[in-house]
Amino acid sequence: MKKTKIKADKFFNQKNQIKKYNEIYDGLNFEREYPANKKRLEIFIDLLKIIKPKKILDAGCGNGMPMVSILDNGFNCIGFDNAPNMVDEAKKNLIKNGYNSNLVCEGNFESFKSSYLFDCILGMGAFYYSEKPSKTIEQMTSNLVKGGHLIFSLRNKLFDLVTLNNYTNNLLKELFSTNESKILDKEFNRIIDQNNIEVDYKKKNTIDSNNVLSTVHNPLTVQKDLLDKNNLKLQNLYFYHYHAYPPKIEHYSPREFNEASWKIEDPLNWKGYFLASGFIVDAIKIS
Repeated sequence: MKKTKIKADKFFNQKNQIKKYNEIYDGLNFEREYPANKKRLEIFIDLLKIIKPKKILDAGCGNGMPMVSILDNGFNCIGFDNAPNMVDEAKKNLIKNGYNSNLVCEGNFESFKSSYLFDCILGMGAFYYSEKPSKTIEQMTSNLVKGGHLIFSLRNKLFDLVTLNNYTNNLLKELFSTNESKILDKEFNRIIDQNNIEVDYKKKNTIDSNNVLSTVHNPLTVQKDLLDKNNLKLQNLYFYHYHAYPPKIEHYSPREFNEASWKIEDPLNWKGYFLASGFIVDAIKIS
């Protein structure tokens, strides 16, 4: 029987998740979890410095620490999140850093509506937790001015090709599911199943292993899949959370694995299509 997925706002509302996310933004520590969120935030800040928006909405603001960085860089930003405990933590973090706690409130991706429009809306590690990502993109776009930027991160489906585990097996089956020959289909599936490489390595505690509802997207088709229907035009893609080796290698030496991966982080490298598990979409509203 298939397990029901946990909704992200319920998962991230837990006290242990709040503690974890406070630690994520507390300096680089390669002994701990890979600092992908710090790299992602760095890319977002660099983009904001280029775009120079006047009104920013941080959709799914979490514990508020990314917002603090945005505010520290001189931008005007408010945020919302659907996890009440995260909103409470965001308010505390804003006050600790000298900002008004009223800059954050509770809100839902699929229904949030502002009384005024923004020229930039951010979704940092947020929209792929939505039950309906396309609906989320539509709703967020409705809060944008024409020419405004919607910048959001997604999980990279193409990364599955290089994980060398069941994700790779499943993607290969999807790629080769031509159904042109029953005999060849059967032989292909036998080879793939025989090549199951889930054995002999320690499974990492991830969003997927915690059974949290999330989606993956193909960076090659994101314009057609998410942007076209919402009057958005892709400006660029930026890749983050690189893996210097397949994930199964990580357990041999997590610190060394993380340090090697950090060294190859490059938002615009073509290898990001395959070696990065996340990517950032910068799109503008065209009408």
